[in-house]
Amino acid sequence: FVTAALRAAGATEIRCFGFEDPSQSEAVLASFSDHSELVFRGTDQDDPRDWLRDLDVVFAAWPGGGRVHAGFKKALDGGGLYARLTQALRTAPRPIHCTGHSLGGALAVMAAARLALESVVSTADLRLTTFGAPRTGDAAFAATVRRPSFRVSTAADCVPELISGLLGYVHVGELRLAEDGLVPPADFRPAGILAPFAAEGLRDRLKELVRRGAQDWLGPYSAHAACRYADLLRAALQRSVKSGRPG
Repeated sequence: FVTAALRAAGATEIRCFGFEDPSQSEAVLASFSDHSELVFRGTDQDDPRDWLRDLDVVFAAWPGGGRVHAGFKKALDGGGLYARLTQALRTAPRPIHCTGHSLGGALAVMAAARLALESVVSTADLRLTTFGAPRTGDAAFAATVRRPSFRVSTAADCVPELISGLLGYVHVGELRLAEDGLVPPADFRPAGILAPFAAEGLRDRLKELVRRGAQDWLGPYSAHAACRYADLLRAALQRSVKSGRPG
């Protein structure tokens, strides 16, 4: 499915990493005629190992300065993923666009920072865009990510706030709202982590949770789904095309 979609988009070479081992994080490197896309997969809600990585919120030292989320750092290195990616990236067309959704966005941030730090890819040849990504490290780490970078979120997605700034974590990248594809208004406030459970119908949702099982507890977080981001961005692009203004 992944390779078919990327080939339809014009990719000339596609390499998949980590899919052969369920214990590893997963990434896809797609080469196009004039650039490459390095895409990291987000949290698999059915895999408890991904949840354990997400919950490992203690800080680990970052070689370029500052501290990062220990679970994310282990996920990037696990099974030699990062080493395999760096080998493949040395001959990939430039620029390199690092991206991912949720956990994948956090891994994209760390990969972009490390690729520049180790001179695998020059800063001028790196791009970074994340979707619904949580905070990844502290302010000192974020300051090392100096390439053009954007983080796309939605007004209803509270997952980017699950790793609290009160712990010393900060976001990386200029914020863009998927609803409009625009810079958010000055008074924009992200959704709180309990926002999905404060909505009308909470009592009915809790009853449904008891009836059908714990999987339904994730229902209120549907605003975080990758397909939701895709739908919002597609709609924003269509509005942009119709209005004749750049997307």
